Amino acid sequence: MKKLLLFFAIAAGNFCSAQKTVRVLFIGNSYTYVNNLPQLIADLALSKGDRLIFDQHTPGGYTLKKHSADVITLKKIAAGIWDFVILQCQSQEASIDSAQVATNVLPYAHKLDSLIHAADPCVETVFYMTWGRKNGDPSACSTYSPVCTYAGMQERLCKSYLLMGQLNNATVAPVGSIWREIKNSNPAYDLYESDGSHPSIWGSYIAACTFYEILFQKTSLGATYYSTIPKEDAQFIQQTTALFVGTILKNAWWSWLKPIQY
Repeated sequence: MKKLLLFFAIAAGNFCSAQKTVRVLFIGNSYTYVNNLPQLIADLALSKGDRLIFDQHTPGGYTLKKHSADVITLKKIAAGIWDFVILQCQSQEASIDSAQVATNVLPYAHKLDSLIHAADPCVETVFYMTWGRKNGDPSACSTYSPVCTYAGMQERLCKSYLLMGQLNNATVAPVGSIWREIKNSNPAYDLYESDGSHPSIWGSYIAACTFYEILFQKTSLGATYYSTIPKEDAQFIQQTTALFVGTILKNAWWSWLKPIQY
């Protein structure tokens, strides 16, 4: 059977216009439920003629370890009715030093991925790479200097999520990387809520565009759902997302994309 990289159609610019229905389970915490990210994706998909059917279990502050022992999480995974299951870490746990990530994060990422595939081997696990906090993580800065700044925290998150993807032969949704691109190219956008951690609607729209491209294997360009964002801002986010995803796939260095069988 021919192996193709997931989302090869995006890389090649060969976008399928046929309507798609995708069933997705979101496992995470407030970074997913703030602004109701799953519904944002569903509304964006609908504006492109597609349908997202979703469920979620996203208690505030939940880590992968907590999810791995949570009755509700396990029951939803065991339903085995999903095309994708999204796994999102607590906002700080993947940014800590690599030794702690190896002890406190990676085993539970693997456990959840194993449970997902035990329920249905055809389900795709997607790790939701989040973003660094606006001013880094002051609570951990004194003991681990890389997280003292946004840039340092984002770099650690990127490395940890890529590692989770590689170790589990899973896909990583590079929301945090696209967030960084937009933050650097258009500083006027305030992507954070007032706490400097949770996403504003602009930040959640970045995530929605990223997930649409990954889940539906189509470009977000041309979506007519903008939520409460000005049309021009939403279109800029769509363009940046499509360019980022398309470029990294075209150049074949998006190493966290897993090969799948067709």
